[in-house]
Amino acid sequence: MLLFDGSEVAQPTQQRFMRELERFADKIRHVTESSPSPPDWFPWRKDPIRIAILDTGIDVKQDMLMRIALETKCIQECCGFVIERDSNPDPHDFQDLNGHGTHVTRLVLNAAPSAVIFIAKISDEITIGPQNMHRIARAINWATEKKVNIISMSFGLDCRDSDIDQAIHAAVNANISIFAAASNDGGNKPRVYPSSRSHGVLCIHASDGLGNDGGISPTPQRRKDNFSTLGIGIPSKCKGIPTHISGTSYATPIAAAFAADVLEFARHKCDLSEHETKVLCHFDGVSKILRLMVEQEVETRGGYDYVMPFHLWTTNRSDVQVAEMITEIVNT
Repeated sequence: MLLFDGSEVAQPTQQRFMRELERFADKIRHVTESSPSPPDWFPWRKDPIRIAILDTGIDVKQDMLMRIALETKCIQECCGFVIERDSNPDPHDFQDLNGHGTHVTRLVLNAAPSAVIFIAKISDEITIGPQNMHRIARAINWATEKKVNIISMSFGLDCRDSDIDQAIHAAVNANISIFAAASNDGGNKPRVYPSSRSHGVLCIHASDGLGNDGGISPTPQRRKDNFSTLGIGIPSKCKGIPTHISGTSYATPIAAAFAADVLEFARHKCDLSEHETKVLCHFDGVSKILRLMVEQEVETRGGYDYVMPFHLWTTNRSDVQVAEMITEIVNT
């Protein structure tokens, strides 16, 4: 397994994207805070959207945001899977020794302010050997048991793994949407597993801040979704020091957060039944949610489907109209 962490590259276009991201996050935060709680006879609308992040954990020793998120329960629960096959997961082992998972979690916290996050630590390093693939499968199963809505996986494998396949299958059947990084090898290699699966996993590519190809994603595939969002020159911090990060690893949690935001909006603004809510949260429903955030009736940007929330929340489209468009997903 390889975490798709690219070099530190500053890009001026990301500043515009990050301003738009912050504006959208404020909108979702306002929707959550200003909307009345759903009535008791709608229990499926009571809980916020839940996101599981499978990565290298979080740095609670040197990163104040991670500590605050834990204390305020924005990060609901952590669990360590850096264990032998027959050992029990360790709920106390979530310290990030690499930094990758902390970057990913920071992006989700910033882009999905109303979501509840679950951290599954699957590695201390940038790679996992074939003998440790069980960590990923067990982490997916754990996330399924926690009844998350979304799983974000910023890594890829050179070949399929049957245990991981079974775990993904169970998660999809539980109406969980899984996001995975495409890879950082450009046209030299195709999508890697699990983003290469034909169904059940949303493959995410990296763009610059204006939606242009970031130059690291695999070649877009014909007659398939080729979702992309910002993955180049993203501002972050490492041990308190500002830095910039690049990679499909980082586009993946941003796309997952955008999907979570739309689901959170729907929880308050769409009058959905329990069955309709499950349909919307399913892989097919979330695929259509991402499609709503792609420019309509225009050519793709270099073959990629660029995801930006304000393609859905346009200046001349009200929240009521957006809610109607989201509701239409479950009726088609």
